[in-house]
Parts: sequence; structure tokens; C-alpha cells
Amino acid sequence: MPHLSGCGISENWLLKELGHRHWMMLAGQAGMNGPDFRDDEGRQVYAAFCAVRLTDARLDLGVENGALAIRSTMRRVSRTQVESRHELRIDGVAAGLVKMVSTFIRRTGRGNHSVARVALDDLVPVDPLPSDLASLAATLRARRRPHHFGINLSAVSTEIAAFEFDPCPELDFNGAGFLYFPSFLAFVDRAEWQLSRRRSALARRDAFYHGNVDPGVPIRVVLVAEEPVRSTRWWRLERTDERAILADVFTQRLQTAVNAYTAI
Repeated sequence: MPHLSGCGISENWLLKELGHRHWMMLAGQAGMNGPDFRDDEGRQVYAAFCAVRLTDARLDLGVENGALAIRSTMRRVSRTQVESRHELRIDGVAAGLVKMVSTFIRRTGRGNHSVARVALDDLVPVDPLPSDLASLAATLRARRRPHHFGINLSAVSTEIAAFEFDPCPELDFNGAGFLYFPSFLAFVDRAEWQLSRRRSALARRDAFYHGNVDPGVPIRVVLVAEEPVRSTRWWRLERTDERAILADVFTQRLQTAVNAYTAI
């Protein structure tokens, strides 16, 4: 039951599980019994996700007493980035593919927005095959991609809707004190629910992470653009104090509502 939501397998639970697998596989690549990464000066190093992709999703197939199988692999795609791949099957049926790209970081100040990338050499060699997700994340961050999810990224002039949330330290932050990467998507889902009051399962999702916040700093979740024919939306998460961009999230949902009902 903890693995489920009102739309099948809980994406929030799933990403937490896959994030844990990613972290433990990193430790395995480094020959560690447990993940305790340090830089040359002994400072704590973390694996921060910069991109997460879910494709061909059928999380709605998840039901009570069903069986979810996950096949996970990992490769190093640059000196600072690692990509994991997770194939999902529910009761023997293909239910999606999750790709996750992380980069090693360490804190450079007191706030969660003060971090620097770190290159660690105690891992497997870099795979010569480039990562399409890591490349896409860099292209989007540099604003060099014209279209994504059928949305014209350069034709946006105003926000369609915006919602404000105050992340809770006990629910939305991880043990390292960072706003946890699945929490970004949970805020998007809350915004979508407030916007449409319609339950529908995910078809695919791309999330690109650019920054983080400290407890006590509210965030805005902004609907930047949408393509109703494809059921796709582009959401942007921002800091309310500086309007710094925290993440870009692209979501496509199944056309058919899941147990649709009208909320009172």
C-alpha cells in the first residue's frame, strides 16, 4: 500500500526508491560498502540529480497485491555525471523507463543555493557513448532548444497560472538538508490538481533541476505553457524571493482520467 497512490504506483515513492538505488550503485562503483563520498579536503560530497526522465509510463497498472519488478543499471557519462537506467514491469507488463542523471556537488556556503560541482576519480571509466538526457539538460539550461514536448519554448510571453507553496522540512527535504528531488514533482502535481481537479496518470515526464532552496523560502510553481491536444504542460519552479529558476518540468498525462470524479 505505501507504494501506491490514487493513480497506481506512486511516482513520488518510486523516485525515492530509484534515487536510493542510484546512490547505492554509486557506492558500489567506488568500491564502498556504503555511500560516504568526500572531496580531497574531506568535505561531504552528494549526488544531486540534474535531470530525471520517465517514458512509456503505465504506473496506472499498479494495484494492491501486484508485483513491481525493477531492473537497474548505471554508467558514468562524464567526470562529474553518472546516469542510471531503471526498467519497470508491473505483473510482467512493461510499465516505463526511468533515466536519472546526477552530478557530484559539495556545499560552498551555508545555504542550499551555494554548491559547487566536484569531479571524483574513484569510479568506473567514463562511457564513450554520450548521454542524451545529460546533453538535453545542458541544452535546455542554456536556452538553446526551440521545442520540447511539442511546446514552442521561445514563444512564451506570459504565465498561464501560478501557485505558491512553502516546503516543509519534515516532508519535503532530505536528510542532507536539500529540497528532495521528488518534492519538486510533488509540487507540480499539487498545482495541476488545483488547476484542473482531474486525476489522470502520467504518460511521460522530464524534470531538469537548476537550484535548491533552504527551509523557510517559499516557491512558486508556474504554468509557463501547455499543449492541450497532446496533454502536455511546461511548469517552472522559482524562488519567491529572487525569482531564480529552480527547475523546469515537462509533463504529459494519459488522455483518459483515472477514477475521474468531481471534487466537492
